[in-house]
Amino acid sequence: LFYQYGDEVVRYFMYLNEDVDEGQMYKELTKIFGDYFVRLGYTPENMNLSRYTVDEQQRQATLFYQYGDEVVRYFMYLNDDDSSFGQKEVDKEIDKYTETCGDITIEVKVYQAESTGRLRYVAKFERYDVHYQLMGTMEREEFDKILKNLIFF
Repeated sequence: LFYQYGDEVVRYFMYLNEDVDEGQMYKELTKIFGDYFVRLGYTPENMNLSRYTVDEQQRQATLFYQYGDEVVRYFMYLNDDDSSFGQKEVDKEIDKYTETCGDITIEVKVYQAESTGRLRYVAKFERYDVHYQLMGTMEREEFDKILKNLIFF
């Protein structure tokens, strides 16, 4: 897809097919983040990549995983002087903790949805000027297992 903003044309990829070509996805991510972006080394058995978006102009990407009736998002963007990732928090923060994977410290915040009472985990970390955020509703043990099995190149 291409979007035009004034004189500027932005190339934007969005793959919505159920059989996502992970090889093609990794090629697109490598163009933006280099060979060193952090990959998920573990996903629960019923968590499958369903689609992804790549915005070359903004130098960011989001991977969407279907996990039962929930969507888990893995967001990454390159650090820039004016880049920031803001998110409006509508749920109540009830806890926070850190996890470690290799030499990376990962900050995790736990939110409780007011409507359902379910817990949503949001993990943030940085590696080689790329910022990452993993966000999903699942059991803490599964979320932590994903974090502990990140693949660093």
